[in-house]
Amino acid sequence: MILTSIVGAKLAEQMSNSPNPWIYLAGLLLIGLGIIARKIFVYMVDTQKELKALDEEHRNDSKEREKTLLEQVDKSNNAFRSLAGSQKEMADAQKEIVTAVQSLNGGMQSLETRMDTIEKYTFKKESA
Repeated sequence: MILTSIVGAKLAEQMSNSPNPWIYLAGLLLIGLGIIARKIFVYMVDTQKELKALDEEHRNDSKEREKTLLEQVDKSNNAFRSLAGSQKEMADAQKEIVTAVQSLNGGMQSLETRMDTIEKYTFKKESA
């Protein structure tokens, strides 16, 4: 701090005694611009690092969501495959039921024919 004030006092004295004080002012301006440019550069580098870290975090989160989504899709696909297998089994069972009902229907028709025949003979004997 003391050094700055001593240097500043000497610089002010030289500027006041100089025939061209604009040269000193231009130099101070360039030094000031250099300091500001450095601060801006450091700020940009820090911001870029923060953005890269944030981007990496978002990428990792996205990968986790994608992994979870793929697991859910696999579960859904397995459930649909299981459902398709169950539907095939149900279709096969329905075919067996239809065959059994047709067989039962044939047996009932045969039984009905026999009953008709028995009734015919029974009524013929009773009427005779």
